[in-house]
Amino acid sequence: MNALPVSPGSSPPHVLVEPLFAGAGPYWEALAVALGGAEGPPSLTELEHFLRSARLREVRAEPVWRTTLGGDRVGAVVALEAPGSSALLAIGPGAAAHPDALRALVGSACDDLRGRGVRLVQTLLAEDDLAGQRVLHEAGHTFLTQLLYLERPARMPPPLRRARANLQWRPYAPELRAVLVRLLDATYVDSQDCRALAGIRSTDDVLTGHAHAADSGTAHWWLAVYGGEPVGALLLGRHGRGDVVEVVYMGVAAGARRRGTAHAMMLHAVHEARAMGARCISLAVDRANGPARRLYADWGFEPVGRRDAWIAVLGATGS
Repeated sequence: MNALPVSPGSSPPHVLVEPLFAGAGPYWEALAVALGGAEGPPSLTELEHFLRSARLREVRAEPVWRTTLGGDRVGAVVALEAPGSSALLAIGPGAAAHPDALRALVGSACDDLRGRGVRLVQTLLAEDDLAGQRVLHEAGHTFLTQLLYLERPARMPPPLRRARANLQWRPYAPELRAVLVRLLDATYVDSQDCRALAGIRSTDDVLTGHAHAADSGTAHWWLAVYGGEPVGALLLGRHGRGDVVEVVYMGVAAGARRRGTAHAMMLHAVHEARAMGARCISLAVDRANGPARRLYADWGFEPVGRRDAWIAVLGATGS
């Protein structure tokens, strides 16, 4: 991968960038802008729900970086920093129309994250956001892949495919962390899922990130075991009492593929989602991951959205 360390940002004289912290009215206003979409900013109730979930998952949602151009507020960015040395940049709509302002926002947010030891920064953009893509590229970010967001009803019958028999399911517990780290490493071998992420963070950091991806933490994590050996990891997540169960990660060890293991894991995921009273199951998949896309198509998953994923690998301050 040819991702470049992101250089410290600098603002043109006519661009003012200010950090806003929780507890003040301007923070809420700017956060709504940063998290807004084509349909408009989230409501106060939605913001409160978002921040409750962030606190539960130990995700840092401040400061929000707001920029003023020629005296007018033109955009906001918030870096959602999660345990595991990673962060997600949320860029409010409209900022891309002012490249100088967006460049200053992204640079300020990344400088701040670098100072706190964050290693990986991810940004999700609409595929037609050419201005945003140009600014990220100029700032040293690299296109990773296009992520497809898929859903299927939890009550939809499973496909008539033969799943691997004699799999045992072991619920995750903290004493299994080292086992799960080794299992994740085994699932990464020859994987077609976001290959450019390999080696950027330690597997232990990746696992920590997965644990903070949903409100439920590790409560619905499973290890698939065959012949006494772990062969698959199924990490499910749920936000609050919502009716959607997310497949945070699913992977099969290289030596256990093409034997019906993945179908058995999907069957278990559906069983667990139904037991939780879920309406549907959701997941994201790398568009380039053909085997995974075929599996999910067999299971009736339908596309509900797509985003271009960009990444930046941050070095130490001054690098």
